[in-house]
Amino acid sequence: RRAQAALSLVEAGDEEALALDALRQVTDLVLAPAIAALRVPGIERVIVVPPSELAGFPFEALPLPHEAAGSELLGERFALSYVPCATLIRHWNTGDPSGSSLVLAMADPVLSSEEERLPEGIPSVLRDLRRTPLPHARNEVAVFRGETVDVLIGEEATKSELIDRLSDAPAVLHFATHALVSGTAPENSCLLLSGEEGLLRASEVEGLPLEAELVTLSGCRTNGGFVYMGEGAFSLSRSFLLGGARSVVSSLWDVEDEATARLMGAFYSELGDGVRRDEALRRARVALAEDGAALRDRVGFVLTGAGSEPVEALILSLIH
Repeated sequence: RRAQAALSLVEAGDEEALALDALRQVTDLVLAPAIAALRVPGIERVIVVPPSELAGFPFEALPLPHEAAGSELLGERFALSYVPCATLIRHWNTGDPSGSSLVLAMADPVLSSEEERLPEGIPSVLRDLRRTPLPHARNEVAVFRGETVDVLIGEEATKSELIDRLSDAPAVLHFATHALVSGTAPENSCLLLSGEEGLLRASEVEGLPLEAELVTLSGCRTNGGFVYMGEGAFSLSRSFLLGGARSVVSSLWDVEDEATARLMGAFYSELGDGVRRDEALRRARVALAEDGAALRDRVGFVLTGAGSEPVEALILSLIH
């Protein structure tokens, strides 16, 4: 209950002081057994295996006890990543990195003027969301440049173009688009792309030939979905991991377009310098904190899967 109350306050973003007070109570319950380990010199990374009861909870936002060194928040002091179960840690951290140098980014799709029927479990109230413009989505993909980069914007960002390009096994996929999440039929959660058949459903994602080192789902609630006890959230992030991605960056709640573009810009700038994935996201959070960004904007995205390595394809594919 305390974790849910704290999560609601962080997501709302209105009463940050109250949110931090609630988060400190969660720290006492959740982090107490690990505080001694976090004080060990040289500890820089934390891998979280959340119980189903805490699926979707931002561990990054937990304030460290005052006697702990460094930043006040766990996710700004340590590089965090998540795994659905502990047995996968070895798999993701010892697997062979993709040999591809290709980057595929899709942004700001033009949604069909036809009223496509929403999948089961998607509230009809979200129909208007599909028409909401994403003016900063194009800024997110403007950082990608080079012969190995393919950026599809607007009408070009279709599902058929995505599927065609997956045959080249891109190492990085970035989606800056709306997402619709089903709370009752997780297979119907979807990303919105251009064209009359622009819904990329979770069930389709799991069957795609993915070999990506990193997938970024820069839409709302892409890490959310129906929570099965013992299994966690059946989210779009989970579908991309099942499809073959080694790591996925996804959102915990409805994210604001401009704040997301700022976070992604900082994140990719670090990746372009060869920083490992989890540390790049930590540095992006710190950069936003130094700029005075709200807590909900700093901790709204999480990294699931392999976080201990850089993404080689991005070192040569980003503007600095």
